[in-house]
Amino acid sequence: MVTMGDEIRAVVKTKAEDQSFYSELKLLVGQGKLINDGIAFAILKNKLKAMDTATGVLIDGYPRTLAEGEMYDLEGLQQGLMVHIQQDEEVILAKLLGRRVCEGCGANFNVADVTSQGYHLPPQLPKVEGKCDHCGGKLGLRKDDTKRVIKRRMFEFNVKTLPLEAFYRSKGRLLAYSAVKGVAGYPELLEQVKAKLASLG
Repeated sequence: MVTMGDEIRAVVKTKAEDQSFYSELKLLVGQGKLINDGIAFAILKNKLKAMDTATGVLIDGYPRTLAEGEMYDLEGLQQGLMVHIQQDEEVILAKLLGRRVCEGCGANFNVADVTSQGYHLPPQLPKVEGKCDHCGGKLGLRKDDTKRVIKRRMFEFNVKTLPLEAFYRSKGRLLAYSAVKGVAGYPELLEQVKAKLASLG
């Protein structure tokens, strides 16, 4: 699995702070803005080259723009299915503000409890408040998990990413799934993905 947000943050983190190029990337990431399409695609390509993708790969958070989707096609990379996991913006905001990340191993927890308007998204609490179940590290907010930055990301999603729905629907490669049950809905989502992939041949 490739999580593009993690890959971009890793690139920013490992490069020297005094290099203006990477400093600019760090600024964009901290503000919740999308980085250049070409740079994002280069990061993805480098990651895929270092992986065994013979049995397929799940890419989380890519493509994020129509240009990136077109780049992927032009490069001739194999493509299966685009899955759009949908939730109301108020729910997304609550869950992101409730996210807690381990400063040691990066494990995620969540203190938000969203159980209204058809949603059943209970919190995913650590066994000991403020401490990671896996390594005992301190839990905290991600720097970009602020209401202002999240709202900006939502705006950018609606303007730049949402048009990808029509792009992949026209190819017959779109699955839209309403995630009202959170991780409890994973088996249902998996069955829908398998059925859709089977229909594609």
